[in-house]
Amino acid sequence: MGLFFNAKNNKEKWASVVMPSSNAKEIPTATLEAATALFIQQHARILAESIRLFLTSKNKDTRKSRYQLACQHYGELSKVRPYTTKEQRKIVDKAIDDFVKADDLYRHPNRAQVKKAKNDDFWETYAIFEMMEIFFGR
Repeated sequence: MGLFFNAKNNKEKWASVVMPSSNAKEIPTATLEAATALFIQQHARILAESIRLFLTSKNKDTRKSRYQLACQHYGELSKVRPYTTKEQRKIVDKAIDDFVKADDLYRHPNRAQVKKAKNDDFWETYAIFEMMEIFFGR
């Protein structure tokens, strides 16, 4: 891929990502842009809901099925990323980042407790230093 490669120039591939059931050869760019916006909105919403459910549900089957669904939507958002605008890319990147963090929590649930303890220690130390600065008038 060169320096000036633009994925949006390949409309057939773009259409196959955001409009997979479409058989049209020449789809207007405006239609593809609208389809991309809707695609991102739907997949990011479902990904966020799935993340919330697989992290909070007490039912093992629900956690497993929602994790698998989240993986699918993560993949779809990864595929659409080259066809996004800057604003859309921020949404996609945030959703992908949220999934990566949640995936780590899902795969390593005990690690979250260790991180929380370390985080609490950090803030406790920070608070002590802040109080010392207040008391000593710095």
